[in-house]
Amino acid sequence: MTLFTWKKTFQWGYLVSILFVLLGIFITVLREESLGSAFILYIGASIQLAQG
Repeated sequence: MTLFTWKKTFQWGYLVSILFVLLGIFITVLREESLGSAFILYIGASIQLAQG
């Protein structure tokens, strides 16, 4: 039960991370800003959310 719950939470956090990275890229392309800095920023936020 505990292992299943942990696995489900991990998968959900992974999906959220991917979603945030894609969202960051999408916003960056629309605003035509530096892709590198925005990408790093969103990866950092995604990792915090996944761990949080």
